[in-house]
Amino acid sequence: MAAHGALAHVYTEKAEPAMALREADEEMSLLKEYGDRRRQATALLILAYLNIETGIADGAADAADQAKALFEELDDVKGQGIALYMSIFANLAKDDQNTAITVGEAAKELFVKVGDKKWEAETQLAIGIAYSLDQDFEQGLAVAKEGLGILEGLNDPKGTATHLITMGKLQQMGELFDDAIESATRASNILKNLDHKMGQAVALHLKADVCFQTEELDQALAHEFEARSLCKSAEDRKSEAVLMLTIACGYFEKYAKGLSNPLEGVTDPRNGAAQNHHKLMREAHNKAFKSAREAWALAKKADNRELQANALLKVAQIQMIGGRYKEAMEARDEALQLFQQLGLKREESITTTLGAEVQFGLKEIDEATALAETGLELARAVKDGVAENYAIEVLNVIYTSLAKPAPVVQEQVATAVAALPMSGAGAIAPAANEPKGLDPDMVREKIANVAGEVVGVDDGLYNDSPLMESGMDSLSAVQFRNILTRTLEGISMPASLMFDYPSINQITEYVVEESKRK
Repeated sequence: MAAHGALAHVYTEKAEPAMALREADEEMSLLKEYGDRRRQATALLILAYLNIETGIADGAADAADQAKALFEELDDVKGQGIALYMSIFANLAKDDQNTAITVGEAAKELFVKVGDKKWEAETQLAIGIAYSLDQDFEQGLAVAKEGLGILEGLNDPKGTATHLITMGKLQQMGELFDDAIESATRASNILKNLDHKMGQAVALHLKADVCFQTEELDQALAHEFEARSLCKSAEDRKSEAVLMLTIACGYFEKYAKGLSNPLEGVTDPRNGAAQNHHKLMREAHNKAFKSAREAWALAKKADNRELQANALLKVAQIQMIGGRYKEAMEARDEALQLFQQLGLKREESITTTLGAEVQFGLKEIDEATALAETGLELARAVKDGVAENYAIEVLNVIYTSLAKPAPVVQEQVATAVAALPMSGAGAIAPAANEPKGLDPDMVREKIANVAGEVVGVDDGLYNDSPLMESGMDSLSAVQFRNILTRTLEGISMPASLMFDYPSINQITEYVVEESKRK
């Protein structure tokens, strides 16, 4: 019996709530056999918490109700209040904020009755969370501040700091970013006076999260590195892994912003600003990869499989966008296996869909389609809108690519037309007043010059060879497309340019044909 409880605690510490829940269920069964009602009630509170962590709202509500009933039998008013407190979060897991608020008020009355100020403050904060999740941020923060006042009156600095961090998160939800930073700073200062390194790290992490949301990426990364240093000195590898993963996401976002925001008005890749932009993007990509790998190593040392899987997922995403599809698939496969072992269906869905993206990059269209469809089924099974939208977006990209004629098909059509007789019945005559379009030689020269500069080749490139086999990678391909868009004004360059028209000659034909439509 004690062994199951200990194992449940171990799995909770390792952030494996599904395994912890299994052990807690085993402990509960044994406690029922022994008839120890107080320990049963306590175990039910733990079950309620673990069900909330795993997203099993009904299980959490049932466990909390059973715990309350046992505490009533034991005439334990505080125990009843704690059971109702757990019911607040069980109802929030059901998206039933109104019931959560009602239950919270009932819990608060019980804590007032027994004179437990600390639990009263905690309940005020929980009610504030419920109001905030119901989009009533003004009321939510007002209630939460009442709880903060109680803790300050108790001279409980650690509790006050914890309360401030949660209030900061509520302020962030309500887009009160300055207030959120102020709450996090207050909490950090209190915890610094207490020499509580991990608490300071949590406060800094909140400040970083706010800065990410306001797109102050450099400031966000500075906060995360400071938090990471505190975790390292406290020898908390799990928290350090979380922070390194967030840092990887920050660098990845910097890289993505660089892709989507090329330098305006710069068409010459030899331009100093363009070269610096390209360098910064490469640095961001490399730092994202290095940080994700470090997060994985730390998670492995901490024996935290969920963190390992999330770090591997990020490694796969970074490798994919860098055009390293084989390495991306290897990291993705390892992440998928871990998510499946942990029973994390939402993450399994996202990782499956990422596999579809990688296969699409490898031009394995059938494999990509099958994986995206599987990812969509998994997302719908767990009713996760984000994962579902991701799978739908990937499927749309795949279906759109299938609707476009591939270059090889275009070449076959051109060859067949050239072989048709040009006189007599059935002859194909040139269309009258056919648009002339841009001069092919001029276009080819411009494309070759831009490609040569981007790749860094002085002696020129073969016009019929795929550019991706001539030294161009995913990053330089994006730069190449962006410069072409500005150089050949009025010509739309699709995002899939390098896949649809891989050589200089094929891009030239595309540009000339597009110019005829203008």
